[in-house]
Amino acid sequence: MVTEKRKRKRKQEINEVRLIVLNDAQSREQKAVRALALDMTVDGVKLIAKEMVPENSSVKIEFLLQGTQKRVLTDGKVRWAKSVDHDGKCEMGIEFIDVGPDTFYSLLGHLYKKT
Repeated sequence: MVTEKRKRKRKQEINEVRLIVLNDAQSREQKAVRALALDMTVDGVKLIAKEMVPENSSVKIEFLLQGTQKRVLTDGKVRWAKSVDHDGKCEMGIEFIDVGPDTFYSLLGHLYKKT
C-alpha cells in the first residue's frame, strides 16, 4: 500500500501549461515545454508532457485557471519525473516556489470554491 505524501487535497482538472526551464542540468539554454496539468493544489501541480524535464530543474510555470481568465505565473522546481509510455510521454511533479500572495489567493479561491 502506498502512503500519501501530499499535504493538501488535489483538484483534478486539465489545463494547458507552459514551462520555461531555467536551469536544465543538460543544457545552459532556457527552453519552453508545453504540458497539460492533470491535478493541482496551492503547493504544486502534476503534469503530463511529451518532453521530460530533469528532476531538480528550476522552472517558470504559466497557465490560466480553468473557467476563468486568471493567469498564474510562478516559479517552480521539478520534484519528480517519470516516463509513462514508449511514445516519450512523461509525468512530472512541480512544486511551486516563492508564490506571491496574489497568486496564492487566486489558487486558493479557485481550488476550494464551491461548485
